[in-house]
Amino acid sequence: MSIGLVDPILTSIAAGLNASPSQVSLLFTSYFFVTSVMMLVTGFVSSRLGGRKTLMVGALLIVAFSALAGTSGSVGELVAFRAGWGLGNATISEISSMDALSTRWNVRLDRGRAS
Repeated sequence: MSIGLVDPILTSIAAGLNASPSQVSLLFTSYFFVTSVMMLVTGFVSSRLGGRKTLMVGALLIVAFSALAGTSGSVGELVAFRAGWGLGNATISEISSMDALSTRWNVRLDRGRAS
């Protein structure tokens, strides 16, 4: 969930948390900053843990931080949880693009062919 899904609900988030426009803009800033910085690191982590494990960690991070974001009671909490959400998104984005171009999943292309 990035800018396309969050942008339309920013006014209701701001009203619900009594947040200023600059505080609400931190929701995007924290998310995109963490995503962009962590995309530099996730390739290294994936080569150590493996693509599947890293992908699962990313999915779990997204689920956990999105649930926490739903329970936040202040702008500061929401910004922090969106940053964690960005960490999970960086992991998923990097791994999905790397594995789409590699054979890390050990998929055998000759399966089902007669020898």
